[in-house]
Amino acid sequence: MATRIMTLLKVGGYNMTFPSRAKVQELRSKFTKGSRIRCIRMVDEPRMTGADGIIDYVDDAGQVHVNWGSGSSLALNPEIDDYYLY
Repeated sequence: MATRIMTLLKVGGYNMTFPSRAKVQELRSKFTKGSRIRCIRMVDEPRMTGADGIIDYVDDAGQVHVNWGSGSSLALNPEIDDYYLY
């Protein structure tokens, strides 16, 4: 029997693992390219509070890459950051 190895990351005081392929597909269907998003709170990035942007893509780690109105391209992590889709 194969053993699944999970890569553990330490992000802003949170331990997180890479999501399964199924979870990434679920995220990609929720966060579609061109959709609008507002950052309510991003861990360790207080300057992103209230930022609006347009979703570019979801990577294999489940992070949502956004073209923010401020010119920033920081990725949002939907597991630990607070956001609003509209």
